Amino acid sequence: MQDLLKNAGQRALEYAMKYNVQAEVYASSQREMQIEAASHQVATLKEASESGLAVRVLNGGRLGFAYTSDLKPDALHEAVDAAIAVSKFMPVDEHLQLTPAGLAYPQMDTYDDDIGQRTVKEKISLVFEAEAIAQGTDRRIAVIERSVFEEKESRLAICNSLGLDVYGQGNYCSLYLYAVAREDGDAQGGFGSMSRRRYDELDARQVGNEAAQRALRSLKARSMASATLPCVLEPYVAVKFLGLLARMVDGEAVLKGKSLLGDKLGRNVAADCLTVVDDATLSGGLATFPFDDEGVPAQKQTLIEKGGLKGFLYNNQAAHRAGADSTGHAQRMSYRSLPSISPSNLTISAGNVNDKDMLGVAKGLYVTDLMGLHTANPVSGDFSLGASGMLIENGRLSYPVRGMVVAGNMIQLLQDIEAVGNKLRFYGSRGAPSLRVSALSIAGD
Repeated sequence: MQDLLKNAGQRALEYAMKYNVQAEVYASSQREMQIEAASHQVATLKEASESGLAVRVLNGGRLGFAYTSDLKPDALHEAVDAAIAVSKFMPVDEHLQLTPAGLAYPQMDTYDDDIGQRTVKEKISLVFEAEAIAQGTDRRIAVIERSVFEEKESRLAICNSLGLDVYGQGNYCSLYLYAVAREDGDAQGGFGSMSRRRYDELDARQVGNEAAQRALRSLKARSMASATLPCVLEPYVAVKFLGLLARMVDGEAVLKGKSLLGDKLGRNVAADCLTVVDDATLSGGLATFPFDDEGVPAQKQTLIEKGGLKGFLYNNQAAHRAGADSTGHAQRMSYRSLPSISPSNLTISAGNVNDKDMLGVAKGLYVTDLMGLHTANPVSGDFSLGASGMLIENGRLSYPVRGMVVAGNMIQLLQDIEAVGNKLRFYGSRGAPSLRVSALSIAGD
């Protein structure tokens, strides 16, 4: 596959350069498998793969873009011709840039042969094991609604008219389970999940136990009165807030005036116990890769350091507009799309507070889930979100609560963080420890 992608890329590039334009060719191959089970029966088994190639041309500063899923020479030439034709109707953009050759790339292990070599039977057994663990945890675990094994792999070759020529490959696997607990007419669900770069690091016992415990702890949840209380955000919830923060440090959003943080570079925007890092070189990270989708080397970018805003994420175009260097955060959904800005392994750095001390308040709310975070405004930072969790009383988790609305402002929340947990937990390529916020407004009954 490496030779196929690289040869197709070079063939398309050589043809494009006959037009006397700058050109970039992005050739990729994707494969994924999913095994889904329920009640110890395989419900679906899917495997799919696709390959394709995209051409970007800069024709006198005008962008042309086209793609093809056919890697035969005639189809490659047609894609180049189409990109050239499109470019003639586009406005001139002096900020369009290609990645130069001669850059240094980090050495990293992003591919595990074991994932593809394991048999389907072994992967099904792993799914069934997670189910059995969850069901054996407690008699109140009534049903396993969904148990899933998933694997994904990708291969990528990028070359351009400046001499850039890079190739990389990566894969990972995941295990996910959703369990339902029932007691006295009440039914509540809970999930467990794990994604790893190595197959032998998947732990069915941990996933099954986590799903069961999440479901069980939500049983017989009560309402609570409106209050302003300290809140502990468990890692899953903290990761959700990272999604909002990612939109605020997007360099393109900053340039367009669509980020609350746009004018705050170099200023304190959070408590001094908070550090946020995006690291495309992180060992074992799901988004770890030697280069981004424009061929810029992977790197580590500190966004917030001890509360101070240190930088934003850029691709080549946004970086040129900002008078900065690309941070290596150009990402494509597939070969069918142009690159945009997206984080890699985005994390809140672990602190030094243990689980017991995180709960050290007389009364508070341990937030286990938030709903509607996509409605939060990245320009104003305001949010109003459905929430569920557990009441904290005298430093201990008391009883489950639900049906509340948590409201606030992102900057205020960041500045009100008073404790950071010492255990980092990843959900996909984003990771966070628990966070304790000194006060949040909670609307209940």
